[in-house]
Amino acid sequence: MEEKEMTILPTVQDKWVSLHQSFGLVCWCDDEELKKEFQNLKNVNFLCLGNLTTEEKQLFQDKVSALFRRLGISSLSEVVTREAIYDGLSDSSCKTSLVSWALPYAQRFIYSNHQNEYSQLKLSGFKKLNCLKIVVVEKLFYRNVVKRFGIESSKRYECSCLLQDNILYATLKSNPISLFTELSRFLAAGIPESPLAKFLDLITTMKESGFTEKQLESHVTNVQNLTLLPNEESQWSVSSMPSPVDDKITPTANSGLSLVDVNSPKSTPKKYGNVSKTKPVDTDKMRSSMPSPVDDKITPTASLGLSLDDVNTPQSTPKKYGNASKTKPVDKMSQDVTKDSIESNGERIIEQSPASTTPSVMLEEGEALKDQSGTGIDTQFSEMQIGFIRQSDHGKGIVSSDVNAGFSSINTEIDELSLGTVTTQQANGVKGSGQSYDIAVKGKYSINEEEAAKIIENIRREEFGLDPAFSAIEENFLKKQNARLGRALQRLSVDLYSQDSHFLLELIQNADDNMYPCDVEPTLTFILQETGVIVLNNEQGFSVENIKALCDVGDSTKKEPSAGYIGKKGIGFKSVFRVTDAPEIHSNGFHFKFDTSEGEIGYVLPTNVPPCDINMFSKMVSVHSDPTDEKDWNTCIMLPFKSKKNEDLSVEKLSSMFFDLRPSLLLFLHRLKCIKFRNLLDDSLIVMRKEAVGNGIVNVSTGKDKLTWFVESRKLKSSHIREDVETTEISVALTLEYDSSNGNYIPKLDQQRVFAFLPLRDYGLKFIVQADFVLTSSREEVNKDSPWNKFLLSELPNLFVSAEQSFCSLPCFKENPAKGVSVFMSFVPLVGEVDGFFSQLPRKIISKLRNSKCLLLEGDNNEWVPPSNLLRNWTEETRSLLPESLIKELLGVGVGYLNKDTVLTDSLAQALHIEECGPKFLIRIMSSLCASSLKSMGLSWISSWLNVLFLMSGNGIQAEVISSLYQLRFIPLVDGTYASLQDGQIWLHTDPDPDHRFEAFGKLYTKLLVVNPALLSDSHAENVTQMLYKVGVQRLSEHEVLKKHFLPAISNEIYMRENTGLITELLSFIMFHLETSCHECLVEKEYILSQLRNYAFISTNHGYKRLADVPIHFSKEFGNLIDMSKLVSGTDMNWFEIDKSYLEHAVYKSSPAATSKLKKFLQELGVTDFVKIMKVEKCVEEIPHTILKNMMLDDCISPGATITDYDSQELWHLLSHVSSKSFCSTNGQYKPFKSCVIRILHSVQWLASSMDDQLHFPSELFHNCEAVYGVLGDNAPYCIPKVKNVKLLNDIGLKNTVHLDEALTVLEAWRRSKKPFRASISQMSKLYTYIWNEMSNSKQKIVENLHSQAFIFVPCSFGSTNEVVSGLFLSPTEVYWHDSIVSSMEQAKSTHPQFGQPATQRPFSKMLCNVYAGLQYFFVNEFGVAENPPLRSYLQLLLQLSTESSPSQASKTVFLVFQKWSDGLDSGVLSSDDVDYMKKIMEEKEMKILPTVKNKWVSLHQSFGLICWCDDEELRKEFMNLNGIDFLRFGELTDLEKQMLQTKVSVLFQRRTLAKSVTFISSTNPFCYCIPVTPKCLATSLFIHCCVDL
Repeated sequence: MEEKEMTILPTVQDKWVSLHQSFGLVCWCDDEELKKEFQNLKNVNFLCLGNLTTEEKQLFQDKVSALFRRLGISSLSEVVTREAIYDGLSDSSCKTSLVSWALPYAQRFIYSNHQNEYSQLKLSGFKKLNCLKIVVVEKLFYRNVVKRFGIESSKRYECSCLLQDNILYATLKSNPISLFTELSRFLAAGIPESPLAKFLDLITTMKESGFTEKQLESHVTNVQNLTLLPNEESQWSVSSMPSPVDDKITPTANSGLSLVDVNSPKSTPKKYGNVSKTKPVDTDKMRSSMPSPVDDKITPTASLGLSLDDVNTPQSTPKKYGNASKTKPVDKMSQDVTKDSIESNGERIIEQSPASTTPSVMLEEGEALKDQSGTGIDTQFSEMQIGFIRQSDHGKGIVSSDVNAGFSSINTEIDELSLGTVTTQQANGVKGSGQSYDIAVKGKYSINEEEAAKIIENIRREEFGLDPAFSAIEENFLKKQNARLGRALQRLSVDLYSQDSHFLLELIQNADDNMYPCDVEPTLTFILQETGVIVLNNEQGFSVENIKALCDVGDSTKKEPSAGYIGKKGIGFKSVFRVTDAPEIHSNGFHFKFDTSEGEIGYVLPTNVPPCDINMFSKMVSVHSDPTDEKDWNTCIMLPFKSKKNEDLSVEKLSSMFFDLRPSLLLFLHRLKCIKFRNLLDDSLIVMRKEAVGNGIVNVSTGKDKLTWFVESRKLKSSHIREDVETTEISVALTLEYDSSNGNYIPKLDQQRVFAFLPLRDYGLKFIVQADFVLTSSREEVNKDSPWNKFLLSELPNLFVSAEQSFCSLPCFKENPAKGVSVFMSFVPLVGEVDGFFSQLPRKIISKLRNSKCLLLEGDNNEWVPPSNLLRNWTEETRSLLPESLIKELLGVGVGYLNKDTVLTDSLAQALHIEECGPKFLIRIMSSLCASSLKSMGLSWISSWLNVLFLMSGNGIQAEVISSLYQLRFIPLVDGTYASLQDGQIWLHTDPDPDHRFEAFGKLYTKLLVVNPALLSDSHAENVTQMLYKVGVQRLSEHEVLKKHFLPAISNEIYMRENTGLITELLSFIMFHLETSCHECLVEKEYILSQLRNYAFISTNHGYKRLADVPIHFSKEFGNLIDMSKLVSGTDMNWFEIDKSYLEHAVYKSSPAATSKLKKFLQELGVTDFVKIMKVEKCVEEIPHTILKNMMLDDCISPGATITDYDSQELWHLLSHVSSKSFCSTNGQYKPFKSCVIRILHSVQWLASSMDDQLHFPSELFHNCEAVYGVLGDNAPYCIPKVKNVKLLNDIGLKNTVHLDEALTVLEAWRRSKKPFRASISQMSKLYTYIWNEMSNSKQKIVENLHSQAFIFVPCSFGSTNEVVSGLFLSPTEVYWHDSIVSSMEQAKSTHPQFGQPATQRPFSKMLCNVYAGLQYFFVNEFGVAENPPLRSYLQLLLQLSTESSPSQASKTVFLVFQKWSDGLDSGVLSSDDVDYMKKIMEEKEMKILPTVKNKWVSLHQSFGLICWCDDEELRKEFMNLNGIDFLRFGELTDLEKQMLQTKVSVLFQRRTLAKSVTFISSTNPFCYCIPVTPKCLATSLFIHCCVDL
C-alpha cells in the first residue's frame, strides 16, 4: 500500500490514494471537531468508509481499527499533538514547589492503583521524572499540529495548563486541578488520569484548609486506601530547576513557541527569552512572603509554595508546604486597599502592587484546561473562594484561592474533614486566634448561663467574623465566604446519608460516646410530637470543646484513635439537618441553635436562644412504675420539623423512622444502657433496656418482651494495619429464644444486620457481626475496598469457630453439649446465602470448621473431633455391624459416629465433609472386604450387611448404588464361590420342584448362578431376600430362567459353540415348560415361539442353523416318508434336516409320547417334511393384470381387496437344481444337457410382463436386475412375479442385459403407449446417455430411428430428478435448449405459483437445459435441437405467464421479451411478416399479454382503450386517472434498460405495423391512436387531443 501506484484507499475528497508519502497524511477520523480543523488543509486525507450502520461502527472500533494501526493507518487523534504558544515568562518556583509537594502522593497513588505502570517507570530508573520541567507564563495557548507532515491548524485555544513533551506549561491563574490533570498526562503516557488529578487536588485543598499532616496521612491511608511505599523505594521529587527567564537556558526544539514565533519557520525554534517586559520575580522574596497555614498568626492563602528544602520529605509524612516565615499582622486592611484593586463580583480578586505589574495571584473559579475539542475538563469538585488578609512585599490586599472542600461529591469517604479557620485577628485586634477560652466553671460540670452565652457570641465573632466593627468591604467579603462554606455544609448534610432515619442512629452514637455520672443508668430518650422531636440524655453535659466541635466539620472531641474507628469522623450531628432547619441544644448552661434561615452558614454558626423547660419534657416520659425515670436530664436537643409542605418529611414518614430503634441497637454500645421512645401522636411508650446476664448472654427487654443474644467478642492487635489503632474488638451475636419447656435455648435464624456499633444493612448472615468497620459515605454499608475491613473480615472465622466452645459451655447445655452444637451449627452460613462484602465469609468459616475439632463423638466422653472423622445418620444396627475398630482396619482411618443428639442440615453436613452413614459407605466397606477377606466374615455377617443396606434404602435405592454393587463379588453361591451381577444373572431358589426339573435338566442348572440358601437362615431373611431382588438377583422360576437365561443362550452363537452338548437340553426344556400350566406362558407363549423361529439355533445335519435363515425339515427318524437324498444327491444343494440327537434325550426315551410332542412343537416353529410354503397376503393393486387375467379373477375381484397367496422360494430353488440335472452317458462319462423341462419352458408363452396383459416367451422379457434397471428403469418389460433364484431365471432364458435394438424398441413402445407415460428425469437421462454412448458404433441407425421422431421426454412438472412424473414425448423441432426469459419465468413460477392450480397441472416447459443439464451436445449437436426458442413462440410464453403471475410480478419479464424482439428486429431474425403476425395476435381480445400500471393484463384489442408507454412523467400525471387509457408496466428498470427502452424497444413499438396500436405520450407527439378506431375510442382520442392542446 506504500507503493505510489496502489491507489486503493478512498477518501472523503472523492480521490483514490495510497500510503505513499506523496499523498501526505492518510488517516481515519475519530474526532469530528479535529476533522473540521484539518479537513481543508493540504496533504490531509480522511478515509471514506461510507454510511456505516451502528453494528458496523462498533465492528470498526473493535476490529478494523486494529488492522489499520498494523497497516500504519492512524486515527486523526493519534497523529495530532498540541503545540504550546505562550506570552511572557514568570517565576516557576511556586508551581514547582506545589508539584514537588504533590509528587510523593502521586507516587503512592500510582504504586497502589497502577502496579504495571509503576513497574515500567521503575525499570527506566524514573528517568522520565528527571526530565520534567515546569514553565510558568503569563498567557498560554495551544494549536493542533501533525509534526510528521508539518501540518498546522490555524486555530488557537487558550488554556491555563499544557503538557508538551517533558515541559509542563502553566499560567499564574492555573488552578491545582488543571495543573494536576496535565501532570497525570505526564505520568500516564499522555492520557489524563482523572482519579489521580482529583486525588491530588483534594489533598491540596485539605492542606490549604488547615488539615494537619497526621490528618492528611489518615485520609490517604484509610479513605483513599493508599499503601505505604516499601523502604527501598526512593521518593519522587522535582529536581531543582533554574529560572526559565535565565538567558542561559534554552528550551529544546520541541518546546512551546512564544506568540511572536507562531508564524516562524520550524527550522529555527526561538529561545524562551523574556518576551514580556515583566520583571523577574525574586524567588526568595516570594518564599518569605508566603504564609504558613499552620502558623496561628498567618492565615493560609491559595498560593501554595514549597521551600525547596521540603521536597525530599519522608513519604509517610509529607511536609507542610506553607512557608513557615512569620509575617507581621496587618493592623488595618482598609488603609492600603483601594476599591480599584478588588473586583466585587466574587470571581476574581487580584492583589496588585503599585510597584509591580505582576499580580501575585490570579485565579478564576471553575477554571479548567480545555482539551482538543474545546471542552473543559470537569473537576467534579466545587470550588470555594476563601479569602484571607495578608501582607506581602508589594503591599496589602485581599487574595483568593480556589479551595476544594470536597463537598460536591460524597462518593469519596470524608475523613477528618476540617475547614481552615478564617480568623480576623488582623482586623479587630483580638489576641490569639483559636486560643482556649478562660471560662469559670460552676460546680462539677455546669457553666454559668451568662458565661455560656458569651462563649457562643465569642465563637460567632472569632470563628465566623461576625463583628459589628468590620467595615462594609470586610463584611461583604466574609458574607461571601460564609455562604460558600454553608452551601458545602448543606450539601454534606443532605448527601452524607441516603435515609432520613440515620439522624436517629447518629444521635444514639453520640450519646454512647458521652460521659455519664457513676450513679445513673445511661439513657437516651426520644419524644415524637407533631412539631418535632425532643432528645433527652442524662450525660454530664456539653463542654466548650463540644460546642466548638459542633461549629466545625471534621473536628471532634473523640481523641482515642487507639480504640478504633467509632465516632472518629465527628460529622454525625450534621445529619439532623435532614429533618430540621433549626436544631436547638440545651446543655450545661448552653442554650443555642443552628439556624439555616440565617443562610447556609447556619449549619455551623451558633445562635443563643432562651432556655427550654427540660422538666416538662421529663414528665412526658415519666412512668411511675419505673423508679429509674427520675433522671437528671443534663442535655436536651430540640429538633423542630421542617415545613409540612415537604412531603418527604411528613409526620407519618418520620414516625416510621423510629422503627429502626430495634433492641439489637443496644448490644454493642459501650455506655448507653437504655433507649426510650415516647410517641405523643399515638400516646405510646417503648423502653428498651440492656442487661448482661453473664456467660456471654445479653438480654434486651422491651416492655414485657425479652430478647436474648449470645455475644462472643475478641480483642485484636491492629497496630500492624493501622499505627494509630493499637487494638480493636470484633463480636458475633447469636439470636436465641428461651424454651421454658426444657430450659434450653433455641435459635432464631432470621437474617441479621451487620453492625458498626450501629446497624447497617443485612448481608444474608443469620448472626450479627459487630466490628469497627470503615463505612462508605452513606454510612449504610461496609467499604469493601478498605484494607482495615479486609483485616477484620479475615479474623471473623476464627472468632466464630472459637465461640462454639463458649456457647456449648452455657449452663443449659452443660449436661448435653451436643444439643448446644446443634443450635450453634444452625447459625453457620452456607455458600451463596451471603452477599456483598461478606460473600466469602461462609466459605472461610466452613473451611475453618473443617480443620477444627468442632463436633462430638457418640459416647460419654464428650470427645471433640474434626467433621471429616465422623459418620452421621447412623443406626444401632450399623454400629453393631461396623464397630469403629473394623472401620479403621478396612479403611485405614479413624472414623467415628457423630453424637446422636447433634442435628445438622444435609447441606451443612456436606459442606463440612461429614460422611453419610448410608448405602455408599456400606459399599465402601464391602468393596474393601471383597478385595481382602469377605469369606472370613461369614454368611451371617453378609446377611446382616444386606439387612442394614435394605433398611437404609427405604423405598428405593439409587442407581449409583446399584452400579457399584453390580461389580462386587459379594453374593455367596451354592458351590461355595462368590459372584457379582456382572458375572451373569444370579438366581435365588425359593419355589418347590415337584417335577424334578433339577434332575431332568441337571446340566442346564449347573450353568446357572444360584444363591447359597444358607444366606437366608437368619431372622431377617425376608429383608435379605428383598435386598437381593433390589440389586438384581432373580427369583428362580422356570419361566424367568427361560426368558432371562435359556432363551438368550440358545440364540447366542458363541454360547452354542462353547456348550454344544446343551443344545438339545435347551430346546427340550423350553418345549416342556410351554406345556406346563405356567400363567406367564399364557400371555408370552407367542413371543417365545417367535424368538425361537427368528433367533434360536437348531442342530441339523449341516450344523447349527436358524429357521429364519434356512428351511429345516424332518428326517426319516421323525417319520418323514419323503426321501430327498436321491433327489438332491449329486447337486450342490443343501437339504437341511433336524438332527436325530433330539430323540436320544432321556426325557424322550422314557416316554414314547414325548417324541410326538417334540415333532408337534418343531412344526409350530416351522420345521416341515417337504419344501416350505409361505402364506402371503397381497393387495389387488400389487398383482399385475396379466396374472389376474390368467387366474380368471377379473370378474370376481373388486379394487382394494386382499388376496391370500402362497409362495415357496425353496421350491424355485429346488426347481433350478432339478431343471439342469440331465446327463448323457458316453463311455462311462456323464455330460449335462438341457432337460425336457427347460426346453418346454423355453418354447411356451407362459410368463407375464410388467408392461402389457399378454403372456410372453422367456426370451422376450427382462430379468429385473441392476444391469437392466440402470438403463430402462421401471418401465421395461420385466418378468413377473419377481423370483430371487437367479440360476433358475438364467436357465429359463430371461434377458439380463440391454442391447441398442432393445432399448430403441422399448423407447418406441413408450412413445406409442396410449397410457400417460411416467418416468423420472434421472432414469430418462440414463437412457439417453446409453443411446449417446452407442452412437459411436451405430450412429446412423440411431439417427434414422429418432431424428424426426418424438423421442424427447418433457415432464409436465419438474422438481427432484428422482421424482417419477408424467410428461410427453416431443420431437427435436418442438423443443429448444435454453432461454434466459423462460428461466426467469420458471423462477417466477416457483416463487409465485399460479392461483389455486396444483403444480402437476401446469403446462410443461419445452426448455431442456434445466431438465437434462449434461446432455446439451447430445440434443443440440446430434439431433439439431435449437439453442433458443423462435421469437414468435414468446407470444405463447407470455400468454402462459399471464395466467400464472400478476402483472406486477411479470412486468420485468415482459420487458425482456420486447427487448429480445427488438434485438431480433435489428439483426433481421424478426421479419416484417413476424411483426405483422405478432400485431395480429396481440389485437385478439384473448391475448392479454401486456401488463399495465393498473395491475391488469390487456391486449391491443379496441375494448381496452388506449395502450401506451410513458416517456413523460408530467403528461402521465395528467392522463393516468382518465378512462380509456392505460400505461404499459415494465417493472423496475436499470439505467441501461431505460436507455434501451428509448433507443431500441421504442423502435419496435413505432414500426409501421404497430405504430397505430402502441404509441407514446410526449409533448412532441400529442396524438395517440388506437386502431381500429371505434366511435368510443375516437371520442376518447379527441378528448385527449383537446386536453393536450389546452
